[in-house]
Amino acid sequence: YTDEGYTKTAVNKRTGEVTETFIYKQGQKSTKMAEAKDARELMSTSQGTRIENVYADYANRMKALANEARKELISTPRLLQNKSAKETYAEERASLITQLNTVLKNAPIERQAQMIANSIFKTKLDNNPDMGEKEQKKQRQKAITVARTRLEAQSRKKLSIKINDREWQAIQAGAISDNQLLQILKFTDIDAIRQRATPRASKSLSPGQLTRARTLRRSGKSYKEIAAEFNIPQSTLKGLLNGEAA
Repeated sequence: YTDEGYTKTAVNKRTGEVTETFIYKQGQKSTKMAEAKDARELMSTSQGTRIENVYADYANRMKALANEARKELISTPRLLQNKSAKETYAEERASLITQLNTVLKNAPIERQAQMIANSIFKTKLDNNPDMGEKEQKKQRQKAITVARTRLEAQSRKKLSIKINDREWQAIQAGAISDNQLLQILKFTDIDAIRQRATPRASKSLSPGQLTRARTLRRSGKSYKEIAAEFNIPQSTLKGLLNGEAA
């Protein structure tokens, strides 16, 4: 309770009697961790168990990281739309908005396709409860393919927004609104955006690392797994392996 509130008046239609009730305003729902300054305050004892201390350290680091992120968000200036840029980059602006509208229209259809696919797969699994993991994966993929075909939906990955060099210049110049940019970022390759926004942060691989990366790729490792090993964006790795970067 916040100790604040208001008085609600009610009139009995039959007797005309007036009654007043004080209604307390309630604050926002929260959690013990959100309110605690130190996660150790929530341990079972003052010393806590070993695992409690591990979790407390982790929780405190995550909370501090979240607070830093909020501070950065507050201090980050919003993208200001520029009338001149809208005219200069009219073609690029139109392309970005068209791509955005396409993925936004597809999103609810894709969600429905996922629901139908889950229903199809559940029926198959109920009819064959001993289905192995490999076969389950195969049937899930078949189910989503059938559902997407039925609804003419496309996967989010297939419809992701591709931003070329001119379109990135248009964004930086203010050819689109801040809200449009936030929506575009939800449906594009964030690694590629990070590389464009912070080009100096990208790194290359030594000849030995590049050889190992190629070997890992040939062995079936995904770009995501290999990029994580070398701590570089997936887009950078793809460029290096495909000869697009030095």
